[in-house]
Amino acid sequence: LRPVLCQLWFSLPERLGLPAETLIFFHALLFFASVALSLYAMMPRSSSRLQKLLFIIISLSIHSVFLLPVFFHSLSDAPTALFVLCGLWILISLNNTSARGNVLKAALVGGLWGCAIGIRAYYLYPALLAATTWCLIAIYQRRYAQSFALISALMLPIGLQYHATWQYSDEFSFLPTKGTQFWISYHDNNAY
Repeated sequence: LRPVLCQLWFSLPERLGLPAETLIFFHALLFFASVALSLYAMMPRSSSRLQKLLFIIISLSIHSVFLLPVFFHSLSDAPTALFVLCGLWILISLNNTSARGNVLKAALVGGLWGCAIGIRAYYLYPALLAATTWCLIAIYQRRYAQSFALISALMLPIGLQYHATWQYSDEFSFLPTKGTQFWISYHDNNAY
């Protein structure tokens, strides 16, 4: 029982005509993109080599704190956490560019968080809460276009999942109730 984007993500190597092991390469690319985005968000533009090395160590430490708990669980947890981290780094660096660039960055944040939700449904409510909180702050600061871009991009994968569930089970829900109830009862009745 997985969201529809999860199926698309994991079928990507086959759709591109590549071996299945390429998926690990995609995950590594996501990791390096997240590290690069973190350096862009944290590191001052004029830094010495020692400062750059320090920021790289800090970035790798932050990534290890976030990825170590999820790295060995399932194949979908690590890329999902990396999509969330990439979105957070872009959100932190949001004021480093022009107003037009900020709108594009906000849309990218929403899209990345939407991809995280589309791969792992666990992130649905935290992403909605974070996006709502950020949008309320943005609206208070009169950054309407940014908040609209973030929410619109975030709702696209969520709407796609609702549509897929509707097509599959004629239910208006994020995931089909029948499959969800099975896994809830399975986890409630097993201690491991």
